[in-house]
Amino acid sequence: MTLNQDGMTAYDQPTDEESFTENDEVEGEEIDFERETGSSLRTKLTDALSRIKELEEANEIKTEAIHGKEMDDAFKANGLERDQGLGKAIALAYDGPPDADALATHLEGEYGYIWSGEPHPLADQITLAQAQLDSVAATAGSAPFVTPWDEELAKAEAVGDYDKALNMKGAELGQMFRP
Repeated sequence: MTLNQDGMTAYDQPTDEESFTENDEVEGEEIDFERETGSSLRTKLTDALSRIKELEEANEIKTEAIHGKEMDDAFKANGLERDQGLGKAIALAYDGPPDADALATHLEGEYGYIWSGEPHPLADQITLAQAQLDSVAATAGSAPFVTPWDEELAKAEAVGDYDKALNMKGAELGQMFRP
C-alpha cells in the first residue's frame, strides 16, 4: 500500500465534490459541479481551440506588420528604400533581423556599402535600370518569325490553291528526309 504525503491512500482521499462546496473558490472562480455531457464539453473545447487559432492568426498578422515596419525603418536608417533600387535588390537577399545596426553590418560585409548620409554611388543607376527593366517587362512580348515560304503558303491556302499548298508542304517534307 502506497501512502501520499498526507498519509492517505488513493482510496481515502476525498473526491472533488466532497472536498469543495458550491461556494468554494479556486483562483477566483466558483466551481460548478454540474455534470456535463461529452458533446457539450466537445463544443466548449472546439470553441476554445477556434478562439486560440483566431488569436494566433491575429498575433501573426500583427507581428508581420511590426516586422515589416521595423525592416523598412532599418533600410531607411541605412539610406535605402526596401521597395526600389538597391534596397529592393538587397531586401531580396537579406534575411537577418529588422535592426539598423545588423543591416549595416550585413551591407558592409556583403557589399562594402557604408551609409555616409549620401546615397550609394550606384543607387541612382540601379533605380534607373530597375525602372527600365520594369518598363520593358510590361511591354515585352514575342513576335512570330515569318519566312517568305510561310507567307506564300498562307496566300495559297487563303485563295484555295490547294495543289500549290500541298506541293509546297511535300517539297518541305522531302527536304527534311534528304541526307
